[in-house]
Amino acid sequence: MDYWKHHLLVALTLVGFSTDPHSRADDSLFTADFNSPDQDAEVQKGFSRTDKNGKPLDSGGVERALVIRKGQWETPPIAVKPFEFYRIQCRTKGAESCFVSVTFFDSDDAPHVADVYDLLDVSEDWAPYELCVRGRVNSVRMRVRFHVGNRPLSLDDVRVEPVSATAVATWADTLASQVPVLRYRPPTTRGSLLPKTMTRLREGGRLRIVILGDSICNDTSNSNFEALLQRAYPRSQIEIVTSVLGNTGCQYYKEDDRVEQFALRFKPDLLAIGGISHRFDVEAIRSVIRQVRAGSDCEVMVMSGPVTPHEIVESFAYRAHRGPRSELLRRMETFPDDLRRMTSDEKVEFLDMLAAWDDYMLRSYRPQEWFLRDIIHANSRGKQVLGRILSRYLAP
Repeated sequence: MDYWKHHLLVALTLVGFSTDPHSRADDSLFTADFNSPDQDAEVQKGFSRTDKNGKPLDSGGVERALVIRKGQWETPPIAVKPFEFYRIQCRTKGAESCFVSVTFFDSDDAPHVADVYDLLDVSEDWAPYELCVRGRVNSVRMRVRFHVGNRPLSLDDVRVEPVSATAVATWADTLASQVPVLRYRPPTTRGSLLPKTMTRLREGGRLRIVILGDSICNDTSNSNFEALLQRAYPRSQIEIVTSVLGNTGCQYYKEDDRVEQFALRFKPDLLAIGGISHRFDVEAIRSVIRQVRAGSDCEVMVMSGPVTPHEIVESFAYRAHRGPRSELLRRMETFPDDLRRMTSDEKVEFLDMLAAWDDYMLRSYRPQEWFLRDIIHANSRGKQVLGRILSRYLAP
C-alpha cells in the first residue's frame, strides 16, 4: 500500500477524521472538522462555529478538535495546478510554537524542493490561522502538514481552497498591517537594466520570473509577492518558478551544466539570483550570469541576501571557506561592494535586499526574531517584508 494511503487510513481510523458536507458545497478542495468521537480528539467546550459574518451557528454545541500530541498530522494529497493560488485555513491552540509546512509533488510523486514553512505562534485560546501558497511549476498535488514539538497542538476546521491573486494580495495586506510600515524607497534608476521586464509588466502579457538560490530565496518567493505585482500591473500574467536548494549558491550552480538544469530549462524572462549561500564568491555569480546570457536572452537581476545575523554568517562562512580568519572577514566585509561592482560591470540589475532589510529592522523597533521562524528563516511577517521590498522595487 502506498505510504499516503496507509497514513490516511490510520488517520481515518484513529483520528476520527470527518469532512463537513455543508462546507463542501463550494469549491473547497479539502475540509476536516474532526467531529467524530475517538481517542485522539478531545472535546473543546465553549467553542462554537460561526459563519463568515461571525454569527454563531451552534450557540450551545460542543466541538471536537484533533490534538496532535507528537510528530505531525498531514492531509492526503490535494490536487493543484501550477502557478495557481491556494488558501489554507484552520483554527489552532497550543502552548508551544509549531510549524506548518506545504510540500508540492509532480506527476511522478517526486517532492519539490521549494516547499513552504511557516510558524504557528503560541496561543492559549483558539486562534484563526491562514496561509496562502502558490502551486509550483509542474506540480499536480500538495500536502499540508502540522508539526509539533514537545507540547500538543489542538487543530480544528482545516480547509483548503483555490483563491485568486486579488484574494492573496488582500491576505498579504492583512499580514503587512500587523508589522511596522515598510518605508523602503527603491533607487530612481531601478529597472533601467530590465527594459523588457518592465515593458511586459506595464503593457501586459506573460512574465516568467525564475528565482535561483537557497532557502532564503525560497522564503522571498513564498511571500507571494507576485500577487502584489499583479494588482499593480493588472494586464500582466506573472509566473514565479522557485528553483532552489538549501545552503546552495552560485559556486554550485555554475558547474556541470547546472545553469541549464536549474534556470534555463524553465525558460525565464527574468532570472533573479539571490540568497546568502554564495560564500562571498562574486566570480561564481558572474559565471552564472555569463552562462545564462550565452544560452538565453532573458534579463538578470541579482539580489543581495537579507536575514543574515553576523555571527551566523561568520560561523557558516568560516566552515565553508576554511581559510585564514582575516581573509574570511575581509571577504565578508567587502562582499556587498564587490557584488555591486560586479553587477555594474556585467550590466545586470542589482537589488540590495540586505540594506533594505537592515534599514527596516532599525526602523521597526522590534527584535529581528519577531520576523523569523528560526534563527535565520522568515516567518509570515518576515516574508511580507521581503516580498514587499521586491514588489516595491518592480512596482510602477
